Amino acid sequence: MRMFSQYPIEPVIELKDGFSPFDIWLECQAVHRLWKKDHNSSIKDEDRLQSVLPVCKRLSSFPAQRWLAFNSALGWAPAAAAAYTWCQDAVLSDTVKICNQLQYLASPAKNEDFCARLLNPSLLPQNRLSELVNAGGRQLHGISLLIAARPELPEIDLPKDILQNFPAYLLSMLNERGSHTIIPTANSMASTASLTGPVKVPAPASQSTFAGVTQKSPPLTNRNMRNTSGPEKQKQRQDLIERTLSLRGWTEEMVATAKAAPAYPVAVANYGECHRHMHPETGASIVVEAISGELLHVGQPGFAYRSAPDQEYDTADRYTDPFHNPETRRTMIWVPLKYELVETWCSTPAGYIERDIYCILPSLEDNCRESKLYSVTAYVHGRPVMFHDGVHIAAVKVALP
Repeated sequence: MRMFSQYPIEPVIELKDGFSPFDIWLECQAVHRLWKKDHNSSIKDEDRLQSVLPVCKRLSSFPAQRWLAFNSALGWAPAAAAAYTWCQDAVLSDTVKICNQLQYLASPAKNEDFCARLLNPSLLPQNRLSELVNAGGRQLHGISLLIAARPELPEIDLPKDILQNFPAYLLSMLNERGSHTIIPTANSMASTASLTGPVKVPAPASQSTFAGVTQKSPPLTNRNMRNTSGPEKQKQRQDLIERTLSLRGWTEEMVATAKAAPAYPVAVANYGECHRHMHPETGASIVVEAISGELLHVGQPGFAYRSAPDQEYDTADRYTDPFHNPETRRTMIWVPLKYELVETWCSTPAGYIERDIYCILPSLEDNCRESKLYSVTAYVHGRPVMFHDGVHIAAVKVALP
């Protein structure tokens, strides 16, 4: 029998009345499936909820870390993420991160979303909109989950000009819980009217553009027009910048501050001279075209940019990876992002297989929601590459089986 020292052999933990954590996991999954199958806001659904809540409360003596490890190995489901809030030492931010990564969008109507109602009420923030936005990670999915956790309208403590930047789906949830329209605009009225029939949720990437200020894309110049192939391409580029501004926590003021910082040359396909500027406080970078001043990219702290695109190490033999842990055979490997105008890389955990081959591993870090060129479980060739902040092991191509 092959033994793994990092996973000690322990008996199954039994909770109150003989329940095991796996029993609770199965119960939550089964009730969630039934709820989605024939939800009709009847007393039958309330009975289902009241039957599963006492079961979840038995997790109060089960360590949160073990529930995280169990579900990470098995694969996360929204109901399991909600049940986690009942575990010992659980924190709401973990559930929000998981639901954001799963892109779980809560049902808009009052008392309709099973996972939201399964949350431990003692961990919920105060029912003020600003609190829900921050606790939801300032992302569409997390905020929708926290709004759906209560049937009451949260206290609207944000000014109207900020609310106008909210995704229409969140405005529809607020209007559903209020006695009047929160934002009387054509968009929000259309969102409210859609609740009378099936709700069609727009793509989250274009609906999550809010970060506390009105964010506008820079105007297209004649040069930018030459770099596009029609209005559709122009709109895609605008949507990309608007999405990443919100996703990565930038405001117009922060962009202006970064533009005043020192400039570093960077190559961008189909553009002329471009500069990278680093925000003096966050360390995150932006890239702008020198002539037009057009914003081409906003990044996050920890993103990496090639200092010399043509320079690359041929072998890892002469390079010592500072992130490599010989006991776990794990390291951090830099992978390129998709859908970026500027070549951008971010770190992700990886397992060392052999020679220069690595396997991409899952991560719950902030950049897990970024669209990466290589997915989890992908096998890649890793090479030491020179980036603006030093040499890192980078995924340069897929390792074929």
